[in-house]
Amino acid sequence: MDRNLIYSAIENPRLRDGISIQELENVREMYPYFTAAQILLAKLYQEKNDHRFADQLQKAAVYALDRKTLYQYITGEREQEQRTEEQGNKEQGIEEQRTGEQGNKEQGIEEQRTGEQGNKEQGIEEQRTGEQGNKEQ
Repeated sequence: MDRNLIYSAIENPRLRDGISIQELENVREMYPYFTAAQILLAKLYQEKNDHRFADQLQKAAVYALDRKTLYQYITGEREQEQRTEEQGNKEQGIEEQRTGEQGNKEQGIEEQRTGEQGNKEQGIEEQRTGEQGNKEQ
């Protein structure tokens, strides 16, 4: 089993289905200090309602560098935070897009008004200049 697959499965819950508990147990036996394998095995036990979950969670806690993060991962808080963050990013992108479109429309209207006003002023000035030229002749 590839270590990158283990890391990916920790980050992406959909990849966990492709990991065999037996293979992960073998990795844990070969590399007992491989923290990611210990944590992922605890999570898989939890998802399968395996009776070995409590014991494996204790082992994972011993090897974990940050028990708070382990707790968040096991309880699903971390995944929920990621989903909330992703949803927030999508909403922010939509809002930025709306704001940009609205700003472009407003800018276009303002440019149109400014252009029309400039054309009117230029026409009045040309009309005045023409009238003055006629009077002088």
